[in-house]
Amino acid sequence: MLQRSRALHIKPGKKRGHIKPFSGNHFQAISIKHQPEKGLPGKHMVRRKKRVTILFVIGSLELGGAERQMALLIENLVVRGVTCHLFVLEGIGGPLYGILKEIDLKVYEGGYKRRVSLFRKVPSLFRAQIRLSQVISTIRPDAVHAYLPLTNIMGSLAGRMSGIPLVV
Repeated sequence: MLQRSRALHIKPGKKRGHIKPFSGNHFQAISIKHQPEKGLPGKHMVRRKKRVTILFVIGSLELGGAERQMALLIENLVVRGVTCHLFVLEGIGGPLYGILKEIDLKVYEGGYKRRVSLFRKVPSLFRAQIRLSQVISTIRPDAVHAYLPLTNIMGSLAGRMSGIPLVV
């Protein structure tokens, strides 16, 4: 047994709305007028758009693929109105620092020293983790974006413990 399909008729000029059945097999598009409900913004209420803040976490600012990609991303995001912060694990310096200091960007230093003995490296790493957690708690970014394995672990740990909604 074949079923007859319903035809869909939408009035021209009606771009928004929902489809409401009427008189048998036809449908009609009706427009929905915005009626503010309690707690929802209406014409009398204005919702201000919050500026997005992102904290980038990286090991160093030496020349490398991840570092270059991060610098390009930060440059383009700042141009688009995103507030960017940078946490550098090993210290502020390197070839990319000259490019990044021209941008409206706050740079934080982790104080980690990679080229020391293991007995000095581990405490330095813990101090950098504490500094990263303090920076995240201070600026409360909307997202934490970390690059490379060590900073991914540190950024995800500090971001999740601080309640950041998006950790990349």
